[in-house]
Amino acid sequence: MTRLVVLYEDARAAAGRFGPHELLLGCVADELGRRLHDLRKEIVAIPMNGVAKLLAALTDAERWQRVAPRGAPLLALIDSDRIRDHVPPEIREHAGVEAWIRARFSEPARLTVILLDRNLETVIAAIRDCGEAEVQLVESALRKDLNARDRLLGKLGADSDRRALRDCVRGAVPSFERAVAAATDALR
Repeated sequence: MTRLVVLYEDARAAAGRFGPHELLLGCVADELGRRLHDLRKEIVAIPMNGVAKLLAALTDAERWQRVAPRGAPLLALIDSDRIRDHVPPEIREHAGVEAWIRARFSEPARLTVILLDRNLETVIAAIRDCGEAEVQLVESALRKDLNARDRLLGKLGADSDRRALRDCVRGAVPSFERAVAAATDALR
């Protein structure tokens, strides 16, 4: 049963699991002491392939009743560097941007918006800085190779022996930590 829907502004690679979601799930599994496999059934990822598509989708109330029935919450993760082109220029603070996005949704109380510090590459850089051993994979992911990104984040999210690295990334990227907390709270 779907208990949380996570909207990502990012695109999905051609094949395999969506890496950003796998990393989020791995961190939620750490917090709740749950199995990643079980969480995949409860937390659904919807990569939107762009901010404009994500913002447009939020206005489709019927869609969210189908995708997230019975009032299931939604979490939108958006790169803060990408959203600025879509927000009125007088809105500068993250809180104001998040409120502006929530106001576009038919049920704003169901939607949590988190602006990632700059972008997803900030999370990938933190993975590198926290000691990820697969340097070539990290560098490819930083060059926006979606397959490398999904492999890197997927491995990190799925490997139960890499909690210390996940915890380091969460500490290094406060906005990602907020996303983990929001997802965790939705399942408690």
